[in-house]
Amino acid sequence: MDIDEKDGTVTLSNGLVIRPDLTRGEFEAVSTGGSASGSPPWSHHRIAGDVADGREILASVCFHGELLVSVDLCAGLYPAGQVGWEHYSDEIEAATKDFHDHLLEHLFSKHLTAKTFEAPGELSRDPALLKRTVEWKFAWGSVVSHHDPRSSTTSITVLYGNRLAEA
Repeated sequence: MDIDEKDGTVTLSNGLVIRPDLTRGEFEAVSTGGSASGSPPWSHHRIAGDVADGREILASVCFHGELLVSVDLCAGLYPAGQVGWEHYSDEIEAATKDFHDHLLEHLFSKHLTAKTFEAPGELSRDPALLKRTVEWKFAWGSVVSHHDPRSSTTSITVLYGNRLAEA
């Protein structure tokens, strides 16, 4: 998984390339596997299988009609088989947030790829991290590492300009 600083193109290790001008129709024609949800004109497409530092990354691609609005990326730090509300943990979400922050630092400050990323030996499990948003701004939009307390999800969101606000 990589995010191009020049234009926001997200490239997944399975070869899927999500360009800022990608339409929903084009995406559905090239994407294999995953699941789709949403109420028209919104659609969200989930794709599993990407990896950074040996951890699975789930990608969720969001469209409003044919327009690509955002791409969410989330590292899977929960133990195998322990996904769902009954296993939710602020400490694991904090470690996920710390992982995401370090990954973005690696990609954008060091200008390296996710293939060379190694998370610190010990990720912070301090729930205070969940209140801190880390944002990288670019001419084409931004990349944000955040925790949404309403849905209790922690992710990296690639936003293309003001598309979300305009949708």
